[in-house]
Formats: sequence, structure tokens, C-alpha cells
Amino acid sequence: MLKPMNEIQSAVKRLIKQHHGIRPAGRAVGIDPGYLVRLRDGDKLNPGPDVLQKLGLERRFRPLR
Repeated sequence: MLKPMNEIQSAVKRLIKQHHGIRPAGRAVGIDPGYLVRLRDGDKLNPGPDVLQKLGLERRFRPLR
């Protein structure tokens, strides 16, 4: 069974498509292409705020109940 894609994976895939490859995408936003692959594949799930910003995302927190 396939896992649903999360927002980080979607953002990385869009970036790769926009720049026509992993290496050009990494150069364009200043993120190591190997790290982009790990984010895309779901091997890395919790990037720091600087990486999120480069991907056009921001960290959101849910309030505790």
C-alpha cells in the first residue's frame, strides 16, 4: 500500500519539475540534491525552518488539547 504524499514531498516534486531535475532544483534554492531526494522519498520528514522556507512552506503547530 502506498503512503499518501505529504506537503513536503509535494513541494519537492513541484520544485524538481519546475527546474527540470533534482540538481538544477537544488542549485536554484540552495539545498543539496541528495537531501532533496531524501525529502521527496519520505526518508527525511522534519526539515528545519530554513529548508521549509526554501521550499515555500512554513511549520504549523496544532494546539494541545
